[in-house]
Amino acid sequence: SVLAFKDINPQMPVHIIVIPKKHIKSIADLTIEDEALIGKIFTAINKIAKDLNISDHYPVIVTVKF
Repeated sequence: SVLAFKDINPQMPVHIIVIPKKHIKSIADLTIEDEALIGKIFTAINKIAKDLNISDHYPVIVTVKF
């Protein structure tokens, strides 16, 4: 339900893009049914950080389109 990949133009030493497989046009289009999906995104971020041995202090930037 989630894809993760390295940014081709990284702005930091570790720059991973995490996106849902489900197309969501904008944050305004989120529904109650998307709550679990948003949780999966953050769970994936946590797993990636652990797999990369990154400390528990790392920035997470959420980009939204309105």
